[in-house]
Amino acid sequence: MLWRICDESGKHLVPHDQKERVSARLRDLGLDSTCNPVKKVPLLVDGYDAEVVIDEYCGDDEDGDDNIGGVGGGGGGGARGMALGRAEKRLMSSNISHLRQELRNAELEHLRQLQVKCRLYLVCFNLFCFNFNWFLTLLDSCCAGRSKL
Repeated sequence: MLWRICDESGKHLVPHDQKERVSARLRDLGLDSTCNPVKKVPLLVDGYDAEVVIDEYCGDDEDGDDNIGGVGGGGGGGARGMALGRAEKRLMSSNISHLRQELRNAELEHLRQLQVKCRLYLVCFNLFCFNFNWFLTLLDSCCAGRSKL
């Protein structure tokens, strides 16, 4: 916001009284209120699955030659290549943490499914025992009826 207030492009976007207050504070600090004290820094922004990675875009040379190095640029490194490398490492770290969480979730789901299978087997076993006991009772009653004859 400060950059926009001090830049000519923000002249019509910021209310005049707000711009005057900021200019007065800059003069209090001994800064030239006609010169923008904020350096606009280009940023590299990337992300994955709600993880945002922001890093500063830096040129290699003073003359503005921005050779890309390191990640996919084929160049010889430099500040931008290092920044891209840091951003890539952060992104990979984020990906790894998400994969670890997905693995934990899969393990918990597997344990839940095993628990459901065990309960199902227990119900089947109890049903088998009930049917078997019913069969034995029926068999005993049939045998007891024959012995009376």
